[in-house]
Amino acid sequence: FPSHDTIHWDYVGVYDLEDAALIAGDTGLAFAGAADFRNFAVNIDGLRWLNVEVSNYVAGTVTVQCLAFNNQ
Repeated sequence: FPSHDTIHWDYVGVYDLEDAALIAGDTGLAFAGAADFRNFAVNIDGLRWLNVEVSNYVAGTVTVQCLAFNNQ
């Protein structure tokens, strides 16, 4: 789906907490091996929804946990 005037969405960048590298949202992530564990930070003001798209995997499972908060 392309985003348009009534459906606003985008691929957002994330920070890899392992090495503090910024990964652009349009780049995507690829992992080798089923035993990889990664932590990412998404810092978007006013974010109401977060969706993760898994396009392909061969083995293992994918788990996504999200904690939303404000600085108040």
